[in-house]
Amino acid sequence: MMAHGDFETRSTMELPQVGTHKYALCENTDVWCFAWAIGDEEPAVWSPGEPAPRALFDHLASGGLITAHNAVFELEIWNKVMTRRYGWPALPVRNCRCSMSQAYAMALPGSLDKAAAALGIDARKDPAGYRIMLQMSRPRGFDVLGDPIWWDDDDKKQRLYEYCKQDVRVEQAIAKRLLPLSPSEQRLWELDYAINTRGLYLDQPAIVS
Repeated sequence: MMAHGDFETRSTMELPQVGTHKYALCENTDVWCFAWAIGDEEPAVWSPGEPAPRALFDHLASGGLITAHNAVFELEIWNKVMTRRYGWPALPVRNCRCSMSQAYAMALPGSLDKAAAALGIDARKDPAGYRIMLQMSRPRGFDVLGDPIWWDDDDKKQRLYEYCKQDVRVEQAIAKRLLPLSPSEQRLWELDYAINTRGLYLDQPAIVS
């Protein structure tokens, strides 16, 4: 049975400018919430301070899979933020599937909402929640010491949690219509992730000279 998951995060870094790896390593990068579901279950939401999602951990420990849209982001946040800061178990890449890659393999749009529309799925992303997500992903300002001040009032957080849950519902819906990657394509996706996580060795003295 497939699990589904989606993080909502915040940081002083701009994700499109620095890339996923550097974003996940930033000391100010943290999570607002993680929405998840196993199979067709109604999504649940974890947020900092709540008990860890043990049912999901058990699912993964038994060899179960989890899919996310642009799963590289979820992998990086899970392993570089959740594992180190919140004590979550490491998430192996072999347990992950990427619905964005599946959409591309079927010549569908890469964005979650556009892929859902192309597949004729009624479940869609929440546009109002999307605007709140963009707002809360950045600081609202900085204090006199230069530390970020976040948009952390309860109304906004609850609205963000609902947005995150809706993303998982859309992922559940498209998963039923997307074809899985072939074994060779899945191995290539995992290799691509490993290469990008490791980086490239450079002969800096030779470059400078």
